[in-house]
Amino acid sequence: MNRKGKSLYVESVGPEDEALVQGFKWLVSEAQKADNKGLVAVTSKANLDNISHWSRFKDLLGALKNSGVVRSGAISIGLLTAKDKSVRQWDGPILVIYGGQALLNVVDSISGTASVLYVPWNDEDHLDWVDTWGAENLNAKSTNTGTSTTPEEPTQGVVFIALSSLTQSVNLNTGIVHPNDRENAIRTLETLYRKNADVTPEKIRQQMIRMGWAPEHAEELKKLAEMIWEGRRPRGSTGKPDEHTWSYWQSKSK
Repeated sequence: MNRKGKSLYVESVGPEDEALVQGFKWLVSEAQKADNKGLVAVTSKANLDNISHWSRFKDLLGALKNSGVVRSGAISIGLLTAKDKSVRQWDGPILVIYGGQALLNVVDSISGTASVLYVPWNDEDHLDWVDTWGAENLNAKSTNTGTSTTPEEPTQGVVFIALSSLTQSVNLNTGIVHPNDRENAIRTLETLYRKNADVTPEKIRQQMIRMGWAPEHAEELKKLAEMIWEGRRPRGSTGKPDEHTWSYWQSKSK
């Protein structure tokens, strides 16, 4: 599981129809490059009703609510809600309207080349997501005549190597549920913490999502890291760094 598409957002606060205009223009433009298909993601169908009251897209949103798919010329636009588990893989654009981190987690659980544009309800509900993916402001991007660059990873050096090694050893379908995977995670986190590595639990969560962890599994790892960073020892902890593993990470990071 690893979403590999672009991550973008527009600046929006509250019911701004112009932000939706930008969003749907982007969706149609990107869908033309992806077999003429795109998705609109909202928390629930009820959100479509709420938006319809003030948006010029009333008819489109109403049809999307009723049938789950609409056509705009040659473009087919489908609907994705927070409770919809049917879309596991998607190659194409997804316009996410409001919903905050909870809805963005649903979208980030989808694998494939899924580019995402988020329309926020306020100026804070997407900050963690922007930080995770290095998401770009759509308007700033549209005026940028330079070459697009790949967003930086949340971690670097020995920390990146450590989290990459953990990712390779863990069953990504279950996260740290299995005792062996949890033990490995505790050893990794304790070593990073005891060695004063330059990383926070939140950065660990962000990195794991970038490395293909499901958002809920990355959140579980973050909570485990917070426990260790607070000086507490989870069951199975040794309270010590793994010196051999630390040396290995250092050698691989050079």
